[in-house]
Parts: sequence; structure tokens; C-alpha cells
Amino acid sequence: MSDFIDSNDSNAGEHGSGSRRRRVELSDLPHEIKGLIARHCRGVDDCFDSVIRSLEGRGGLPADSDCSLDDLRKAYRRTVAVLYEVSKEWRELCAPYRFEPLSTSKVGDDFFHLVIAPKYGHYFVSVTFDITMSPRIIEFIKALPLLPNLDTLSLTNDLFDGIHDLDATLQRAIEEKLTQVIERGVRQLSLRSLSPINVFRLTARARHLTKLSFKTSDSLVLDELWNIVSPMTQLADLHIVFIDISPAEPLRFATLLDNQPETIPELKSLALAGYVTTDDASEFIAIFASSLRRLVVGTQEKALALGKTQSLVPACSFPKLLMLFLRVPNTLLQKTLDDLPGPSQLPNLRYLSTMREAIPLPATSMVRIKKVAAEHTGIKQVACIPYFERVSLVEALGPADPSRLGVRYFEYWYPILAMTNTDALAELLQHDTAREQRQNTLDVIDELLEYATERRKRIATTGDWVDATRFVKDLRRLDLQRRIHLL
Repeated sequence: MSDFIDSNDSNAGEHGSGSRRRRVELSDLPHEIKGLIARHCRGVDDCFDSVIRSLEGRGGLPADSDCSLDDLRKAYRRTVAVLYEVSKEWRELCAPYRFEPLSTSKVGDDFFHLVIAPKYGHYFVSVTFDITMSPRIIEFIKALPLLPNLDTLSLTNDLFDGIHDLDATLQRAIEEKLTQVIERGVRQLSLRSLSPINVFRLTARARHLTKLSFKTSDSLVLDELWNIVSPMTQLADLHIVFIDISPAEPLRFATLLDNQPETIPELKSLALAGYVTTDDASEFIAIFASSLRRLVVGTQEKALALGKTQSLVPACSFPKLLMLFLRVPNTLLQKTLDDLPGPSQLPNLRYLSTMREAIPLPATSMVRIKKVAAEHTGIKQVACIPYFERVSLVEALGPADPSRLGVRYFEYWYPILAMTNTDALAELLQHDTAREQRQNTLDVIDELLEYATERRKRIATTGDWVDATRFVKDLRRLDLQRRIHLL
């Protein structure tokens, strides 16, 4: 990134004029643009972290490499950290990204208490629990008032294991402080392996929660779900993963159906995954069908053996559903696709994902996927392996990487332009679906040409030669192709 752009004054060409417009520095950019730069730098850092995690998952670097992953981490200077040091204004813009993510082990550190938190505590919005020693837990609790804008909190049962040897009074004080923090403003709460009683304690006054995530092996958590979410009037996202559920104590969705309250949260996103039996699960999902925008359903092979093999997607209307994720074994996938509600019941479905593992689906499943896509003409993207005709570059599971949002948007609407595999492109062009994509491609060219013309007019009218310089840089690749064409 250049620190400045030199630009001649409009009178620079006149006789006797030695004046020049001062150089335009990074600090002269509008505040909104600076904010976008800070976000982009954070995305670059996240991308680097994703690459490192991917390499770790594959066993690290090749054996003949002259460095290690630790060497790469140490050598990489985070772009947000560099930008943070430029000036006071940039420090303010980068601070929310500079100090995240925050672990509880850092929160309990003396340096954090004395130096970081008093000055920058209001920038921290997310904390992940990762300590088990009771003294550090106490320090963590003491530091929470220094984080007034805490928005996201992830807790595990290690918290309660860690305070087990403390006296009862101190235990209650810690639980009360956590409850107060959650009540005060936490909007996203993640709880892993907590007992039902501890879940109750932490969510009793969680009125501001918009997202609640569970990972539990206790079926009683499901039995008490209505009581847990009752105070959460703003809840929009519920994510539950069941792990190692005992066959002797299976999930009882029927209990929830029999005791459904008059008022339930209007969920926009619902995820049920892990050790989920299909019995009555679809009826539970149907409770939220009228408001859902995103639905994730998943289960395991061993869970299917305990129940009937029936679709997890209920045969009802989902008027607002945009995205459907099916994380189920192939036998259940085929059944679910066969029984999927029709276009009139899924009028706004735009995205379908059947990616559960990085292995190709059998031909029988692909036939069903193509049939669903043919019926639901509103679907713009199907994520599966092998790639379906409408799919360009299928992303990995999980939330989108901020640095690739623009690329994903481009690939989503214009997959022909994004595809690099010539064989896949040739196959795509043989299908009728390519006609729509070809027209979309021509439309985006027209839109870009119109934008370029309007931008030129604006530059000529305002005399903004700094913007003209940027515009010329943006057009260099196209200009190079033009020059080559003239040869």
C-alpha cells in the first residue's frame, strides 16, 4: 500500500506557476475508507491463519522444507499490527481487530489488568474460555467489568471443574458475576459440555442473547430447552450439537412437541447436528419453519440405527428459507432429497449444500441433486462433491473468510467467469443452465462499462485527479490487453 499519491495542481501547466498540489497521504483518506482498509487487513491476517490451520491438518510442511510452521508464524508480521502503529486514528480503527481473539488465559494476566484493559478494554468483544486453574479463573472473573462491550462468550465445563475446590461462597460469587455479564450485554453465547443445571444458571437472565450454541452429551438439555430459551426474547440463531448421547437416554423431541409454549423465538437460523435420531426431529424443526432463513441438519450413521430412516426436513412450507445444509449419511441424504418440499413450499431457496465429507457422492445421490435443482429453479448454487453444473469453486464448511467475500460473491453470480477448469467449463456450457449464466456475464460487463463512464464524467466534473490516478491503475490490466491487441 502506497503512503502517498503525487498529483499535479490544475495550474501546474501554466506559465510561471510553480505550485503543486500537496501529496495525498494515507491519513487523508475518508474515515469510512480507512475503516474498510482495517477490515481488509484483518481479513488478510485471518486468511494467513486459515492457511496455517489447513497445513496443520495435513500434517505440516513437507519433510524437505527449510522452515517449520512456527517459523512461518514468527516471520509473518500481522498487517493489522503494522497499521495499528501508523497513527492515533489508525490505532482507534485497528484496535478491535488488533486484540482479538481474546482467550481467558490472557484476560487473567496482570499485564492485561494493569495496562491493556484500562485503555483498550472497551474494544474487546469476544472471549473464549481456555483455563482450568481456579486462581486464573478468579482473575478472569475480576477482569470482566473491564470489558464493557463484551458481545461473544464461549464457555466450557472446565470453568465449573476449575472452581470445584473453591468454597461454596466463592463459587456462587463467580457464577453470579458471569450471570451478570451475560445479562448485561452478551449477545452470542457458546456452551460446551455443561450440565443442565449450569446451563440454567448462566442463561437465567440472558435477555439480550441473539445466538445460543450448545455442544452437549446430556439429553436433559434438550428436554429443558423451552425453559432455557424462554427469557431470550431476541434469540434468532440456535445451534445444537449432540455428542455421545447414550442409547439408554435418547433425545426426546416428542417432549418438546408435547410442551410447546405459546410464545417461541422467531429463529432465523437453526442447526441440529451430531448424534441426532430422526424420530420427531423434523416436527421440532417445523415449529420454526415460518421464520427460518438458514437450516442446518446433520446426524451420524450410528444415530440412524436407533430411529426410523426418515427425512429431517419436514414436509411443510418454509417461506423465507434461503440456505439449506444437509450433513447426513448418504442413505438419509437420498431419502431427504426425495422428500424435500416442492418449489411452492421453498419459494426463496437459493443455496443447497450436501457436503458432509470431502469424498464424492455416489451417482444415485447426484441424480437426485440434479432433480432438485431442476425443480427449484431459484437455486443459484449447489455445494457438493463432485461439483454440480451451477457450482464454481465450492468453499469449505464454516463461516466465510472476510478476505474472500468479494470473490465468493463474484463466483456465486458469475461462475463461468470464475471457473479455471476448462473441462468443467466445457461441460457447463453444454447445459441449458449456462444460458442464464452467459446472460449474467454480459450484464455485468455492461454494468462495469456504465460505471466506468459515470466515473470518468465525475472525475472531469470535480477535477478529482487523485481518483483519476486510482482509476488508471485499476484499468492497467485492460489497457495492457488493448495494447497487445493493437500489435
